[in-house]
Amino acid sequence: MSELANTATAIICFILGCAVGARVAGKSSDGDPTWPRPVTVALTIEFVLFGVYAIGFESAGLGHPGATLQPVLLALTAIGLGIQSAAVQRFGQSGLSTTYMTGTLTTLVSRLATGGRARDALPSLRLLLGLIGGAVMGGLLALNVRPLAPLLQLALLGAVLAVANLNRQGRR
Repeated sequence: MSELANTATAIICFILGCAVGARVAGKSSDGDPTWPRPVTVALTIEFVLFGVYAIGFESAGLGHPGATLQPVLLALTAIGLGIQSAAVQRFGQSGLSTTYMTGTLTTLVSRLATGGRARDALPSLRLLLGLIGGAVMGGLLALNVRPLAPLLQLALLGAVLAVANLNRQGRR
């Protein structure tokens, strides 16, 4: 598949995922709990997509998908990340993103540069450090233990879903 086709696939599927994520997660509203249930539903859909991705990745043999499987795996990932990006918007936090560092970094620097309190910038800093840590771990896995790379993605998303479920059960 050509680089142009890969790029188009990624962008179109990310947009599709954003639309799905926005519809499933809905809009933030007054009275929302800390972690709204529709966010968990959206991230569960993402988890299923990433599970299918992991199976496809593993079936490709050492993570080298052929020309037929590669665009399918790319589409699954892009849709999943689009869902995640839109679902996080449900929290109603300006500049909050889990799929790109530049928006989070811009929010952090802007808050600090305009006289904001460091304490108010801590959520952006924590998220940025998490994104950097995830990128480093993903890169190390891809370089050293390529077949396990999708499992980290599943494990971390599964941990988020488990904590969200425990939090919801604790409120009952």
